[in-house]
Amino acid sequence: MFKLSLLSLFFATGCFYKCPIEGIDLEKWKKDKMGCLGKRGYFLDTLIAQKESLKRLYERDITYIFGRPDKQELYTRGQKVFIYYIYSADNCSLQKKNITLEIKFNSIGLTNEIFVREL
Repeated sequence: MFKLSLLSLFFATGCFYKCPIEGIDLEKWKKDKMGCLGKRGYFLDTLIAQKESLKRLYERDITYIFGRPDKQELYTRGQKVFIYYIYSADNCSLQKKNITLEIKFNSIGLTNEIFVREL
């Protein structure tokens, strides 16, 4: 009984999470793995305009918002970078360019830098 209450509390709090970015259909974002469907590209301008609102969020918050990263890089001193492909020329035959959302975390798991890059 206690486990069921904890589980329902967990799901209830997850449902009320306020996303710091507005105007992005996160379900479409999460379904567009590696940016191959081109759906993430619809949200590019919105993402660029609001990217500063992602600063100071924890790694788990970013994963909750955007889903698992398409790629992850680890650096010294516990730093890491989540990479989400908005468009991916390397992994999708239809795309002509690589554009990524890169979110850098410090050693305690807080977001400290956000980049949208064309590679």
